[in-house]
Amino acid sequence: MPKKIRKLILQTTQGKSNEEIINMLVEKQSLLIQVTNERDSAANVNQNNQKLNINDTETIREHIIQTTQGKSREEILNLLVEKQNLLNQVTNERDSIKRRIHGCLGFKKRKEHQKYNNPKIQKKIKNNKDLVSLCKGKTVYLLLGISTVGKSTLVNAVLHGPLKYNKKLGKFVRADGEGGETAKTGTAGFGESCTKYPTAYEISDTEVLLDTRGYFDTEKGNNDKAIASYFLMIRALKMAKEIKLIYMERYYNFSRGLVGMNQFGTVFGKIVKTDKYDLETLFVLNDFKAKDYDLEDYFKMNKEEKEKYRNKNINEGINKIWQAYCSEAKKLEKRTKKRLKANQREDIDNESTEEEIEEDPEFISAMESYKYVPMLITNYKKGFVIYFDPTDADSIQLFTMAIRKLKPVPFEDLVIDYYNEDAIEFKNEF
Repeated sequence: MPKKIRKLILQTTQGKSNEEIINMLVEKQSLLIQVTNERDSAANVNQNNQKLNINDTETIREHIIQTTQGKSREEILNLLVEKQNLLNQVTNERDSIKRRIHGCLGFKKRKEHQKYNNPKIQKKIKNNKDLVSLCKGKTVYLLLGISTVGKSTLVNAVLHGPLKYNKKLGKFVRADGEGGETAKTGTAGFGESCTKYPTAYEISDTEVLLDTRGYFDTEKGNNDKAIASYFLMIRALKMAKEIKLIYMERYYNFSRGLVGMNQFGTVFGKIVKTDKYDLETLFVLNDFKAKDYDLEDYFKMNKEEKEKYRNKNINEGINKIWQAYCSEAKKLEKRTKKRLKANQREDIDNESTEEEIEEDPEFISAMESYKYVPMLITNYKKGFVIYFDPTDADSIQLFTMAIRKLKPVPFEDLVIDYYNEDAIEFKNEF
């Protein structure tokens, strides 16, 4: 249990009788029921039973008295702490759902889309469900990244071998000159991704690459398509035997440090629990650009020299991100400590302040966007940060070897069954 909650409970109940503590339990339970109803109402959860009556205080009191009968004061306090923990959790879920409905998707017609059983969405899911049917019972490599980062180009290279860049078309095409693209690449204009719905591509009898719609797509007026796409991805994950994670990013964004990589946490937060730093993920960088002062020398390098130069720059980028993360954490900690001390009693000790910093909502919120950094560093140490060149056979082979070394994501670490920002109504759909 969080130390801060226990500490506050002990301070609040000091000098109070057991009966007064039971009254506090009754209040917490009433509030918990109210917030739970608000959460479920915001999420449009279909309930078979009627909502609990938050005004029936006497019934709640009788239940609490029965629960606490024969328990010691310490046990009653433990119940109060547990109730407060649960209340905080449900409150966060409710607020997350409300933010989703009232802002995160940017719907023009919010009322029309508050329920995901919209006929347009259902039709898009039904018409495109075959795109993910290959995932059933297989190892699924889930390919994530922002729009137009090169996920579909990677798929084509893995399926057909080294590609070549066509200047006239402005994209990579098959080097053998046979056939077109298996996975459509490029943009449909103004940053809109060509991959509208997740699509599974078989790379062996037991493995599929799941190409996904890019996150932060700038496409306007097609939010029902975005929702259908998310549901289809969840459908694919539900059918999979196991799931392995791949995240693709342009080298330029990676080289900019925390600023350039700030979208990674948002993308991963829609799929997995972001506090799981030990989740094995393959970070794939592409589109390498040499530094301006090295540009002329870089083009004169042979293949081995270029690879060595890239690896050196990737190592420097990792160190840059880690140092910036540590520096930012210290700044936030210092500001939070100063604010907490200004608001707390004069006699608060340093140890208590440190505990409160870690549990302070503002501190947690500020550090939320940097949660990916420990995950990135952990995977770099394991050799799971690589560079991908779609024109190079060795690079393609390195990628296929790396994905097979990944450990699958434990299903309990997925957020698809929780009240996360994209899956509010998934259980009602499937």
